[in-house]
Amino acid sequence: MASSIAAIAGWALLNQETGPIRWVPIFLLMTASVGITLTTTKGSSPPQKGDGKDPVPMPLPE
Repeated sequence: MASSIAAIAGWALLNQETGPIRWVPIFLLMTASVGITLTTTKGSSPPQKGDGKDPVPMPLPE
């Protein structure tokens, strides 16, 4: 990711030549970043099934 930012900054700020071989991975990386950001949900755990009551613990065998 850092090399993509450096390549874009060099192209935009310093007029460095960035060929199509470099633009393809930069575009793919940005597309993947946007995709994962848009599809990630806020909660890290999946919703629990059931009626919302706490389960009754099973006794351990002796």
